[in-house]
Amino acid sequence: MRRAFVLALLALAAGASGLTGATPSSARAGTPDAVSSLQGAVSVEGGALAGAGESHAPETVRAESVINVDDRSRVQATTTYPNSAIGQLTFTTPEGQFLCTGFLVDADTVLTSGHCLHPGGTSAAADWYTGHRFSPGQNGAGNRPFGSCGATELWTLPGWFDGESEYQDLGIIQLDCEVGNQTGWFGYFSRPGLRALNELVTHLRGYPGDKPFGTMWTDRGRVWATQVNMAFYRNDTFGGQSGSPVFQWGRYCEGPCAMAVHGYGYGHGSGPHRDNNHGVRITAARESLIASIAGQNG
Repeated sequence: MRRAFVLALLALAAGASGLTGATPSSARAGTPDAVSSLQGAVSVEGGALAGAGESHAPETVRAESVINVDDRSRVQATTTYPNSAIGQLTFTTPEGQFLCTGFLVDADTVLTSGHCLHPGGTSAAADWYTGHRFSPGQNGAGNRPFGSCGATELWTLPGWFDGESEYQDLGIIQLDCEVGNQTGWFGYFSRPGLRALNELVTHLRGYPGDKPFGTMWTDRGRVWATQVNMAFYRNDTFGGQSGSPVFQWGRYCEGPCAMAVHGYGYGHGSGPHRDNNHGVRITAARESLIASIAGQNG
């Protein structure tokens, strides 16, 4: 399995309202909705805040695999929305420091890949990665225009935590600051049907490890295939872009809205996994879960 994060020891050395939010409760036997670094396996109950899943542009702010020819281009205007809502994510594992990408979905909630938070498949609370720092709009080793935020709580899906399932490789981070009020945030949407995302235009932006440290890159493509829990596309990516938004503008959600979270490159498995980059799809159940967890912080 080729995950789109990258060991970055050398790189880091070089540069380094009104509705009630969700109320986690003890998980019903055998049916937890999510796993928290603070609460363990829980059932997430209650409603999301009003406006959950909608994009927000503040008034003050205007992977893994390269397939064939590298079409990526550098994003220079990282303080311009929605680039401002995408950030480099650094964290520590027993093997050292790693890089991923994440993107804001409200003022203090980030979506990323589950494998940027936990190794998966161990069911061990002791295995959560530590020291997460999210730097939205980063534009080079020392250029963090909005500063950086730490994490207060990490979330992933039980299928990743217990089984290291590629199809369940989703992560959610609750931040210790509300930087999204400065940067804006992405919307997100689900569409019913096995082929519902096919041929949709995809933009994929993040922080690839083969480019200068802390620089954001983008590529445009289309969804080539979908499965119940996965979307497949040909956008060029590289290690470090796990957690990047796979998004489009305005067709099914007002503004820039994510349909999937990038996590994997081509070349493993069979079928569409073998020939396409891919990431976990935002399904209706995941859309609700993200909104409810995000709603906890108000």
